[in-house]
Amino acid sequence: MSALAREILEYLECNPGGCDTLVGITKWWLLKKRVRTETNDVQNALDELVRLELVLQKIEPYGPVS
Repeated sequence: MSALAREILEYLECNPGGCDTLVGITKWWLLKKRVRTETNDVQNALDELVRLELVLQKIEPYGPVS
C-alpha cells in the first residue's frame, strides 16, 4: 500500500464517517495534516539550531507571531 493510501486510511480510521471530494480530501485532510507535521519539524530544527548556538532566538514581549 502506498504512503498516500495509508495516510487517507489513517484519516478515515480517526474519522469513520469521513466523506469528501478529491479536492476536499487533498485540501482539508492531507494538506492540513502535512502543515501540522511540517510546522513541528521546522520547530524541532530551529530548536536544534538554537541549542547549537548557530542561530539566535529573539523573544518579543508581545509573544510569538502566528
